[in-house]
Amino acid sequence: MYDKSIQKTLICFHTSKYEDILEKGVKNKLYEFFEDNFFDNIIFVCPIARENKHFKISKKITIIEIGWKTGLAIIDNTKILKYPFFVLSLIKFFLHTSKNLLKNLSNHEIIARSTDPFIAGFIALTFARLNSLPFMLSIHSNYDLTSKKISNFRILEMLRLNKLLMKFVCNNAKIVMPIRKNLLEMLTKNNLVNEEKIIIGYHGININYEKLSKLETKKLGIIKSRQYITIVARLSPENLILETIDDICCGVLLERKDLFVIICGDGPQSEEIKYKVHKYGLIDRFLFLGFQSNEKVKSIRNLGIVSIVPMGGASLIEAMASNSLVIAYNIDWHNELVLHKKNGMLVKKNTDCETFSAAIIYIINKPNKIKKMIKEANHLIKNKYTLQHASLNRIKIYNKVLK
Repeated sequence: MYDKSIQKTLICFHTSKYEDILEKGVKNKLYEFFEDNFFDNIIFVCPIARENKHFKISKKITIIEIGWKTGLAIIDNTKILKYPFFVLSLIKFFLHTSKNLLKNLSNHEIIARSTDPFIAGFIALTFARLNSLPFMLSIHSNYDLTSKKISNFRILEMLRLNKLLMKFVCNNAKIVMPIRKNLLEMLTKNNLVNEEKIIIGYHGININYEKLSKLETKKLGIIKSRQYITIVARLSPENLILETIDDICCGVLLERKDLFVIICGDGPQSEEIKYKVHKYGLIDRFLFLGFQSNEKVKSIRNLGIVSIVPMGGASLIEAMASNSLVIAYNIDWHNELVLHKKNGMLVKKNTDCETFSAAIIYIINKPNKIKKMIKEANHLIKNKYTLQHASLNRIKIYNKVLK
């Protein structure tokens, strides 16, 4: 339990501009940070935006973006001036904006949290230290610390400071909260933080959804009598959609003329994926729905017999909460959630088409077995990965930060 007589505010530093959040259709995710009303107010700070903005999207949610644009073309179009003006914007945030914010929260318990361990994390840590606030860090990605493309500032890449900065931010956080087990292993393997500071805060999803109406289904071009494989993802390289298209097009779709594929999502590889499908001569077997709302995506997944998740975080959890069986590449954290032939199917990445096809045919040919597997998957999600379970877990963590 927690004391509701004292108001609580979360100041969350992250790397997504509000317009990007709207574009991705995940505005509703911002409200999940209230953690079942544990927090009374949320302030989201994006310290690596292009423009300076400060506005409210509701009575209890404030958006602050810190950028380098001045509105003067001669300055904004000169790359060398980007960093000094960014520093000036930060100084203004530290000395003016944050002071006014905190003045209005004088009776609140406040936590500063960052979802990024690099520049945004360092800025959040500095903000917390300057204002004597507890600071925590959440880890959402399995960072390859040898990569040159894991932070938003090229100067870090050039000077190879990514790992040093991440270690500094981790070590100065009161608690480091990876959202899954493999991220804990990444932290300890790279000696980034003392294990005593680490507590896993599992990600949670809203498992409720409304079925698509007959009219909505018709508008989308979905024919309910067909057997569908569904793929829901941003169509970008990190999600491995191109590789998946190869795996299903050169195998199972050639064998089974009764199978069709629904792809929900948009992104930089959208046209390349369509071109590849066209080259295989299978464009009439694919339904490209583009970006769809999270609620529609849940309904669409339930119309499929197979849900393919090549690379997923929350999308893997959402797929396992559906009425279709998941096939995922055996990479990253997938085997934490998917137990092969128990609650889903794991396929080796860079496998041959026959192996991938065999997994799909297995699902089609064993309906009774698959029903049991789907039931197991649903049971796991309902008992560990709902928003309610995730909030209860994180509330315990937040209370430790406040002690």
